[in-house]
Amino acid sequence: PGGATATATTGADGVATGPALSAGDTAGPVTVTATAGTMSTTFALTVTPAPVIPREADLSIRLGVPGTMKAGTTAPVTVTIRNAGPAGATRVAGAVTLPTGLRATASQGGIVSGGRSVAYLVPSIAAGTERTFTITVTVDRTAAGVRTLDAGVAPSQVRDPKLANNATRVTTTVVR
Repeated sequence: PGGATATATTGADGVATGPALSAGDTAGPVTVTATAGTMSTTFALTVTPAPVIPREADLSIRLGVPGTMKAGTTAPVTVTIRNAGPAGATRVAGAVTLPTGLRATASQGGIVSGGRSVAYLVPSIAAGTERTFTITVTVDRTAAGVRTLDAGVAPSQVRDPKLANNATRVTTTVVR
């Protein structure tokens, strides 16, 4: 209400020499007075702040699991965390939970906990990119039948507008 006033000093060439002016983030009228030596001019303008773009990152997670696994062997399971944007995501947390009969014995980039779960903390994922990790899964010798793996992902410092793709569930069949 009522606007603001700013005064700038210019050199002989008309270029402002100080102080630096900043419009701020409040819209409205501003009166600017420019002075060069003994001459000055005053003009009015209206400040329109740049639009605020929400920091959102559409994260998703996908599991690549063989359709069948043989009891007593190992198999790779891939975990892909994708950021469809529009913003980059930082401090992204992901997790995979394995069912009875399957154990995580190694995981590049992840932390294996008790053989049944693997956690990932990804420092950042740029918009339009993905990170893929591989879990080495050991299938128990006595396991058989359908097994279900669950995975989820969440950003900690941006809003995710589509939560439906933040979790996945896939099955594999263990054969003897």
